[in-house]
Amino acid sequence: MEENLMQEQQPSQFPQSQPIIPQPQKSNPASSNGPGVFYYIAAISLINSLLFIFNYGFYGSLAITTLITYLGLGLAEAINGGTTVTFIVNGVAFFINAIIAGIVAGFGYLSSKGHSWVYIVGMVAYTLDALIMLWLNEWIEVLIHLYALYLLWRGWSSLRKIKAEITKTETISPSVID
Repeated sequence: MEENLMQEQQPSQFPQSQPIIPQPQKSNPASSNGPGVFYYIAAISLINSLLFIFNYGFYGSLAITTLITYLGLGLAEAINGGTTVTFIVNGVAFFINAIIAGIVAGFGYLSSKGHSWVYIVGMVAYTLDALIMLWLNEWIEVLIHLYALYLLWRGWSSLRKIKAEITKTETISPSVID
């Protein structure tokens, strides 16, 4: 008789392993596209630092790296110590710019790991850099800076939404029916 009871029981429509509220997949913080903006700024600034030495360059660089490059070029010209001194002065300026570009690239790395504070620090620093471009009357650079700031803002907003969703799903305890 116990065998008949065992066979007559049907599985529950609500197994314990299935929550009523499905959990969304965890998103990758790097999907916010913000880290790519930091990498772009670092790469363009470093490339321009090298190209400015040869009187070439393009828009999108950091004002601070541009100023350091021009300071190096001006110092080398003022010293007028020959090719070796010019090479050393420009090399030091490029090394300083490489450190700055490395810091910006580090911001990209940290933002890809989900650190939202990096966006705030990066946006403040980039705003100051945009103000330098404004002071230099580099209007195209100012517009590029504003667009990059917009992209950083979007990246920060996306990261905040992703973190809010993850926190929301981790705090909800699913209801199950036995």
